Amino acid sequence: MTEEFSFLRYLAAKKPIDDRSLNQHVWRALTDQIADRRSDERRLRVLEIGAGSGAMIERMLAAGMLANVDYTAVDLWPEGVGAIPARLADWAAAQGWTSTQRNGEIVLAPPDGAADVHVRAINADALSFAADAANHGEYDLLVAHAVLDLFDIAEATPSLLRTLRDDGLCYFTINFDGITAFLPSTNRVLDDQIEELYHRSMDERITDGKPSGDHRAERQLLVLLQEIGVDVLAAGSS
Repeated sequence: MTEEFSFLRYLAAKKPIDDRSLNQHVWRALTDQIADRRSDERRLRVLEIGAGSGAMIERMLAAGMLANVDYTAVDLWPEGVGAIPARLADWAAAQGWTSTQRNGEIVLAPPDGAADVHVRAINADALSFAADAANHGEYDLLVAHAVLDLFDIAEATPSLLRTLRDDGLCYFTINFDGITAFLPSTNRVLDDQIEELYHRSMDERITDGKPSGDHRAERQLLVLLQEIGVDVLAAGSS
């Protein structure tokens, strides 16, 4: 008897692995930058593309990074977006927070009722969302977790960055960069063949008639960011 694959269960199982994989130097740099920009006068606006079922929102909430924040979570996958309200409600209940839905938003409030977090979960294509002029220059932080390597880096990145304010931040995490290893290795020739085919599948992937990925995405991203004038505050392996 086989069990039907569930992408939601896969993402839930992957979260603790991602927690350990995130580069802590970069994570601390992000934490410091958010703390420096926090203000009672203006809510911080965050955009996450490829938000899935909300793991990064939960992770940032748990780390105390989100307070007085409007968080927009965009994903093309309707099941994932649809799971975000229940996921955040469960997290809020476990932490003693309140979770309500108001005007299409999920409103999360700590026990003292201050510095709440408003989350909008939107089922949309990330590049279409970014291309909408109404979203240009609107956000303080752009998050893309384990998703940029599914795009054509050179085309997608400048478009996504247009959503940021002039002094905005971007946090781009867990991008594949050409290293696959099998441990223990029992057949090096077979391992190399599998790795070559795996990397080729990324390089040759076409989505909607366009290239969508590269097995050296991370190094391409770092070079591109510097070429287009982005100040890289922190970088590291994951």
